[in-house]
Amino acid sequence: MFRLAKERGYQTYFYSAQPENQMMIMSIMGKTWVDHLLFPSDIGYKRSEGMHDHALLPLFEQIDLSEGNHFIVLHQRGSHAPYAYYLSEEEKAFKENTPLDNYDSTLYNTDQFIEKVFKQLKQHHDDWVLIYTSDHGQFVSNQVYNQGTAETNYLVPIMTYTENTALQQLQRPFLACDRLFHQQLSTFIIKMLGYDMPISDCQHGVINSLILTGDSGYLEVQANQPPAFFIPKNRFKKE
Repeated sequence: MFRLAKERGYQTYFYSAQPENQMMIMSIMGKTWVDHLLFPSDIGYKRSEGMHDHALLPLFEQIDLSEGNHFIVLHQRGSHAPYAYYLSEEEKAFKENTPLDNYDSTLYNTDQFIEKVFKQLKQHHDDWVLIYTSDHGQFVSNQVYNQGTAETNYLVPIMTYTENTALQQLQRPFLACDRLFHQQLSTFIIKMLGYDMPISDCQHGVINSLILTGDSGYLEVQANQPPAFFIPKNRFKKE
C-alpha cells in the first residue's frame, strides 16, 4: 500500500502508539516506502513502551493537509490486553475495573479517537476518506479473554466515510454485503489511489492463523456457509 501510494505521488505516514520492539512486522510492511515513520521511542519513550492512542492526535494535527496528497496510518494500541493500561481512572467510562469493563472502556476511548480525527479532517475540503478497521478482535469475559479463531476474534469493524461524492460511488459494492473482508478494503484503497483494480466481492475470504502466510493454518469463510479451518500439508516434510 505504501509503495502504491508513493508511486501516485502521496506523502506516506505510519505513526504508531505500539512499542517499537513489538513492531518487527514493519520489516514486511514496506517501510522503505514510508516517508514519515514514528514510534513512541521517537518522542521519548523506551523501545519497550507504548503510549496512549490520543498521543497520536497532536502528531496528526501537525501534518499540513492543505498541500499535496497524504496517505496516513494512525496505528493504535487500542484494545490490546492488559485492557485500559494506558487509560487514566477518569477516562475509564466503565468503573468496575473488571476485564470486561476495562475492555469496554478502551472501545469508548477508540470512539473518541475516531471522532477527533474526523473533526480534524472536517476542517479541510472534502477530498479525504476516513477508514477505521482492526486486524483482530478479542473474546472477552470477566473469566476468560483471548485471541483465537472464534467469531469474536475475526468479526471486526470496518468503517469508511467520505463527503466526496465521487469517492462515495466507489463504496457502492460494500452496500450489498452483510459482511466485508479486509481484501475488499485493500482493493477499495488501491482503486481509490487511481489504479485499475476491481474491488473484491464479499463471497469469500481467508483468515490466517499465527503465521501470515497461512502455513500454520487458515480459516476459510464463505457467504452463507459455516467457516472451515484448514492446516496445509508440510511441503518440507520428508517421506
